[in-house]
Amino acid sequence: MEAKGLLCQLMELSVVFMLHLFDKILSLTNSLSTYCQSKAATMTTAFTLVSSTRSVLQDMQSSDSFDKLYCAAISSCAKFGIEVDVSMPSVADDAQCIAVPESNKKRKRTGAQSTKFKDSVVLTTLGHRGSSCRNFV
Repeated sequence: MEAKGLLCQLMELSVVFMLHLFDKILSLTNSLSTYCQSKAATMTTAFTLVSSTRSVLQDMQSSDSFDKLYCAAISSCAKFGIEVDVSMPSVADDAQCIAVPESNKKRKRTGAQSTKFKDSVVLTTLGHRGSSCRNFV
């Protein structure tokens, strides 16, 4: 039963995007981490690796890099049949992403927020399943 809820959460564009982002960041920082943990590490080489890793990570903050990551996430969603919310701001048109089939697009209803949470920011809720999760229940 718990695996069904996890599967529903994993089948969202935001999770796929974060997976792509973490894959990129961790692959960039792996060589630095490995070198700094080795017994043969020197301060000069470590400083050079830190500087180059830092510059690459700063370059990732550009909109071109974001567009590439976003397109990779959109492509993965299309490949694995994950529905993409069309109401989200999209850079897909500007970035030449692979088109998502109409059958994979969904429109979300806007829900009313409880008055108990009027001074709060609600990022996610539990207990409400979207249409993509109905197949797993």
